[in-house]
Amino acid sequence: MIRRPPRSTPLYSSAASDVYKRQPNQRVLDIGCGWGTLAIDIAKKTQCEVVGITLSENQLKYAKQKAKEMNLENQVKFKLMDYRELKEKFDRIVSVGMFEHVGRKFYKKFFNQVESLLKDDGILYVPILDKQFNKLGEEL
Repeated sequence: MIRRPPRSTPLYSSAASDVYKRQPNQRVLDIGCGWGTLAIDIAKKTQCEVVGITLSENQLKYAKQKAKEMNLENQVKFKLMDYRELKEKFDRIVSVGMFEHVGRKFYKKFFNQVESLLKDDGILYVPILDKQFNKLGEEL
C-alpha cells in the first residue's frame, strides 16, 4: 500500500532522506531517468544496482555513454522502455519530473503499477508539482 506522508511532513526533505537511506546491494529504479543524472548520482554514492528507464533514444544513448565514462556501466543500467512494461522488483523507486506527464486520468494506474514493482518494504519517491493532485491524491 502506498501511503501519503502526513501533511505536516516536509514532503521533499522527508522523502529524499528516505530514498537515500539505502543499504548496499539494493535495487533502485529511476522512472523517466532523462539524461541519467540522478541514476548515476545514486550509483556513485551507494553500492546499489540502479536501473534508469526512458522513452527517449537520445537520452538513453547519452546516459549510457556517461555511465561508461564514469566506469559505472556495471552498476547502473539504462533501458529504453515504458514503466508499464517492467515486471521486476525494486527496493527503491524514484521518479523526478516524469509524473506530470502521466496525465491526471492515469494517476491511479501509475501508482498501481509502481506499487507492483516495489518490494514489500520498498520506498517510492515521486515529487509532484501538479496542483490538481491534492484532490485526486485523497482518493488513492
